[in-house]
Amino acid sequence: MDSTDINKQLDKLQRRIKYNSDIWEKKPDYDAALKDLLEDSMYIGLSILYPFEDFSEKKFPKKYYNWQIRCCVELYSLAGRENLASYSENGLAWTMFKSGLSVDLLNELTPRVGVPKRISESESDTNV
Repeated sequence: MDSTDINKQLDKLQRRIKYNSDIWEKKPDYDAALKDLLEDSMYIGLSILYPFEDFSEKKFPKKYYNWQIRCCVELYSLAGRENLASYSENGLAWTMFKSGLSVDLLNELTPRVGVPKRISESESDTNV
């Protein structure tokens, strides 16, 4: 993501997660936390999209920017509930994976897997 995209995403996230002076002593701390959420959600998304590849050089696809915002909101709302795998109360239940995200959100990303490359006849002759 370039700085323009990060700023757009940060603006959207600030509309979803409002600044609360009871939680954040200083506004710059709030902004830094939201930027951290954007970065974490990007790496979570890339690790799902490219489970068998080094994704450190890959760009986060723009088509998943909305997913990223929703991921940030879920991560923010789960703060303080680490290691919760399943919860039920008054007939309401939810389950989270180790990342803390809902199954529905994680299922929106389809991992990309490679296809085995075909060995050409000339290569197969040398591998015999």
